[in-house]
Amino acid sequence: GTSGCNSYHASYEANGSDISFGPIGGTKMLCPEAERSTEDRYLQLLAEIGSYEVSGRAMSMNDTDGTPVLQFMQG
Repeated sequence: GTSGCNSYHASYEANGSDISFGPIGGTKMLCPEAERSTEDRYLQLLAEIGSYEVSGRAMSMNDTDGTPVLQFMQG
């Protein structure tokens, strides 16, 4: 995937709505501070995902407590 100005990759395991990601690796291009900060936070949240839910054209990824932390909309 892309996390802003870098690309990343990770393995994952899914069982029903439960999902977890393995170690996340990626490129290390120099990014402006604001983008790097957002990118670092996104990858941190991705590593903490425990489940997901798809509703129509939206997907919510939740932490291990079930709190939605990442939301995606299909364009």
